[in-house]
Amino acid sequence: MNELAHNVFANEHLHLLDDRIRERVPVLHRTLYPRRIVPPTGYFNPKWYSASLAALHHNWVMPENYMLPHTTCAMMSLFATKYGLPFYFIQPDFAEAVAQTEPPEDFFLKDIQFPMPAFCFVLPDSFIQRHLKYYVPFVGVATAVKGVYPGAARPYPNTEIPMERATTLLVEQERIILHYPMYCADAPPVDYTGNYPLEANLSSIEEATFHDATGVESARFEARHGCAHGFKHTGPQGDEEKAFQRKVTYFVVKLLLALTAEPEYIVPGGLQRKEKRDRQGNVEREALWNPNIIGAKFRCDHGAGPGTGTHASPGWHWRRRRMTYQVFGKRTDDFVYRESLPKDEKGRVDWAKVPEETRQRFWRNHKLIWLKPTLVNAPDAPEHIQKNA
Repeated sequence: MNELAHNVFANEHLHLLDDRIRERVPVLHRTLYPRRIVPPTGYFNPKWYSASLAALHHNWVMPENYMLPHTTCAMMSLFATKYGLPFYFIQPDFAEAVAQTEPPEDFFLKDIQFPMPAFCFVLPDSFIQRHLKYYVPFVGVATAVKGVYPGAARPYPNTEIPMERATTLLVEQERIILHYPMYCADAPPVDYTGNYPLEANLSSIEEATFHDATGVESARFEARHGCAHGFKHTGPQGDEEKAFQRKVTYFVVKLLLALTAEPEYIVPGGLQRKEKRDRQGNVEREALWNPNIIGAKFRCDHGAGPGTGTHASPGWHWRRRRMTYQVFGKRTDDFVYRESLPKDEKGRVDWAKVPEETRQRFWRNHKLIWLKPTLVNAPDAPEHIQKNA
């Protein structure tokens, strides 16, 4: 465990929050962390993300939490209770390869193939340390259809979570929502969110306005308790905070695109140990599950070795690649050429102006492919990546 993760693990706020939810709202605790998972070495335990979501679930009965980050957090907690929140652990070399890939700017978010309607990516500590600098081990992802929530997400399977006093939220467009708490050693997590219509593309996300509710929450806490809360926000500030949010969001969307192109990299975990109950039906020992792994079978491609002479190759480095469209099958009479689709002012496909029937015809003879980056002048990965990247 790296130093960042070790310091966070000692955070008393996380332990108190988990204990409080387990004691006061046990049904919510069980719903948000339905399976006990032994995380692989080098990852933060996902039970702490469930504890964060349990706290955010209270936004449904706090009408003063009206800002977009608050409502996005409330939506993420709602979908987690509905679908049981499966966790997917990302292998370090797979995460690195995704980070070194350029996506198609005009890819329609609506065409992403999501593994589940709601789930959580668990990022490896080594990757977080290199690329994000701040400790963001979890990214919750969910898709929201049109409707009035929380009613549009009912029923909750096998739960009795009280929602009678919940405020309502209207969703007018299908959306992808992201939630990624930033953990630190001596303060509660800082919640970052993303909320984008599925009619958008990556460029739209890049240009989206940054929303932050941290200042409002701090002021509200001070007014309610009559004193400063004393917690220091040790995360990014100003323009660095905006860049940090876009970096996380951009990586997650690229990760979703990689899984859309090659879903076989998802390896589901199985039951490792069955639940044990006593004669009265009380649980003596919880069931134990192996984790879902993304990228377990992935291996980095290696480029040429060190060169010679005056044009010798530099030290080891990544050769970046990209994702793109590829035609497959026969070009029949209803074949849709990319060149025939409407474009925006920058020459990208404007999918919002493409009729649904035309979009479906396009994908009958096209697929998203991932031209993977290569690792040049380096020994075997992933060990080399983790030690030297």
